[in-house]
Amino acid sequence: MTTLNEYLRQKREALLDRRARQNGRTQEDIVDGLEKALEAFRGLLEGKNFGKLIVRVAP
Repeated sequence: MTTLNEYLRQKREALLDRRARQNGRTQEDIVDGLEKALEAFRGLLEGKNFGKLIVRVAP
């Protein structure tokens, strides 16, 4: 049986390893057009995005 401290240590190590492999890269969800901003915001609140949510309003 794993203790809470051991579990948290394993999770922390896994998170740090994952972060090191990403090497500063972020994932972005890009939505084109201001008219889609409300829909994008709703998706953000519902957890449908990954990483940063960007609403592109100009070409």
